[in-house]
Amino acid sequence: MKKLVFVIVMVLWISVNSIAGENEMVMNDFSLADMLNMEIYSAGKKAEKVIEVPASVKIITREEIQMYGYRTLIEVLEHVPGLYNLTTLTQPRGNFGVRGTWTGRSPNSNIAFLVNGVNQNDYRNNSNSFSKITVPVEVIDRIEIIKGPMAVIYGSGASQGVINIITNASEEDHGVNLVAGSLGWEQKSSGPSQGMTAKYTDGEGDFNLNINASFHKDPGPDIKFRKMINNAEGVLMNPLYGVMDMEHSTDKLLESEHKYFNLAALYQDFYFNASYNEVEQECFYIIPSLDHGTMMKHKTTNIMIGLQKNPLEDLEIDYKLRYFESNRGWDYDGLNVNFWNHTFYTLRGYELELINVWSLLDNLDATIGLSYTVIEKKENYNDAYVPFDDKMNYLITNDDPIETRSLFTQIDYQAVNNLKFVLGLRIDNAASQVFHEDRYDPDQPSPTYPLVGTIDRQTSRSKTQNIFNGRLAAIYSMNDHNIVKLLYGEATRNHTEVFWSEDKNPDPEKTRTIELNHIFTERQITVTSGIFWSTVENLMLAQRTYDPQGGGYVATRSYDGESETMGTELSVTVQPLPMLSTEISISYQEAQNSDNDEIAYAPKLLGQFKAGYNFGICLASVTAFYMDQIESEWDPTKKNSDESFGRYLGDKSDDYFLLGANLRFVDLYEGLYLNIRGSNLLNTKIRYPAIQANSMLDKGTIGPGIACTITLGWEF
Repeated sequence: MKKLVFVIVMVLWISVNSIAGENEMVMNDFSLADMLNMEIYSAGKKAEKVIEVPASVKIITREEIQMYGYRTLIEVLEHVPGLYNLTTLTQPRGNFGVRGTWTGRSPNSNIAFLVNGVNQNDYRNNSNSFSKITVPVEVIDRIEIIKGPMAVIYGSGASQGVINIITNASEEDHGVNLVAGSLGWEQKSSGPSQGMTAKYTDGEGDFNLNINASFHKDPGPDIKFRKMINNAEGVLMNPLYGVMDMEHSTDKLLESEHKYFNLAALYQDFYFNASYNEVEQECFYIIPSLDHGTMMKHKTTNIMIGLQKNPLEDLEIDYKLRYFESNRGWDYDGLNVNFWNHTFYTLRGYELELINVWSLLDNLDATIGLSYTVIEKKENYNDAYVPFDDKMNYLITNDDPIETRSLFTQIDYQAVNNLKFVLGLRIDNAASQVFHEDRYDPDQPSPTYPLVGTIDRQTSRSKTQNIFNGRLAAIYSMNDHNIVKLLYGEATRNHTEVFWSEDKNPDPEKTRTIELNHIFTERQITVTSGIFWSTVENLMLAQRTYDPQGGGYVATRSYDGESETMGTELSVTVQPLPMLSTEISISYQEAQNSDNDEIAYAPKLLGQFKAGYNFGICLASVTAFYMDQIESEWDPTKKNSDESFGRYLGDKSDDYFLLGANLRFVDLYEGLYLNIRGSNLLNTKIRYPAIQANSMLDKGTIGPGIACTITLGWEF
């Protein structure tokens, strides 16, 4: 019934605003049609107008971020049509699903995240953790979001799209500096959050400099564990876990601290970008923490230098070299106050990319790209101590370089004035993959920890693979107001670190998507609609099975899973009054596996609404978000009370509706501004379904309650 009401209200809203949209009045002298004609670089690694990009595109501008007062980059993306975020407490917040696909173990490994065009991919598992993406919202110029397979341009890890966060100051920003501080309060929090941001820009002539820095500290939520566990007494009062307290909570166990620095410079045809992230984030992992919380520390460095110019009239080049380094450590807390377990890994490498864009004819362009990525060092270390037993440690070092070579091309052919065809192909000579087999034998107690069995890890390496991806598109301009895009795309997600299976050299995960988009635009209204059909093959399926020959249970993974998603998306943006902007969107999708079972972590219905008014000295806005029910993962190895096997990891989460509001007082005194953002104003209970790493919390983790953040800033 809620879904039906939502759709009816949406249809009525579109009808009313379409009539109101007949008035020829535009907010800030920048029409919605101008937005569609904006040039972006992220989609094809060349300048393209939004309406001509062979994909579904959404642009979030700095003005929109200021209007709605989003507190963090994560909150910005949570209000993008078709995206949804699930918080598991096992990782830093910010693990986004799109079009029914959500990657829990490797956060955001189906989306390529960029900051100023620099890929944030963790080559260890293709993930894009937000411990590497801590860009403060105050310095964001715009965000370019491209949905659909983008592997032809970006390779493995872009099976569902690309998100580029841009902070490079534009020419009109020369000399605009910023200092801002914020305080936030949340109902379930252990205390107030604090943040500081600074921005410095300078430039003259061919030189442009942009420096950003930020610090953020959050005490985390204070939630009773019994509210997240069905059999709370059986867990919290079990001596094995060492809690022995029914009122045990997450207070002081989920604290976080972020530090961020970025320097971007441009001189004539050369550009330079350097960033450093340092994050300390306490998390929940497997069992409740007892003392200081399970701490994850992550330090990342990215340095890139490039050249972009037109050496010939019909040739544009973009050559870049990047150095990256990632160091992540875990300090586990649990079982006993004197227990400790430290794990860390480090990797560093280089990436060289050469992009050439030729205008071969007046109606024919060709993009040819070459890239080479090498990971020079990869190291994994673990040690642990249990008070009543011995110390355990191991070190796995791989000094052999892991290499990936890529060649990709895209042809853009303007057949006639209103019809354009796009053809793309990519070949990746993919890096060797690391395989692990974990064998667990309960009959042979571990010399390290007698309460569990022996875990024996074996490692080997597979052969290098050649991976092919393609794309096709037809873009037809029916008239000045209607554009239709017919799209087909392929993408792969390489299994860079996987477990043994019967197939010792599994094919990479393969996504194929067919999509039909329609864009209608007038000066006051833009309607974007689309339908899509997507299939995924070679999905990784994890389980524990009993090995009768070797004895004990073996952690195995097969790579023959399949899924299919069909869906539709509709987004309408209207400016019915000179200073009023409104947007409403709806996404509906049906995702099933090869057995026609419902896919886990895939809500069927998502809805968004935004409205903002510019009063001159004050910006006022409201936001609304709806998320459908979400099912957790089915685990065939879970034993039930009737001796049968197989059940969901946890309860299905209820649907929920969130309401937010924002007031921004601008230029109070010579560039001074005040922003007040309220989130979850109805104090709706939010639950996220359990995953493998937090399956003890089978009721589901609890999201934030009503919250308020006040930001005071000065632009000068």
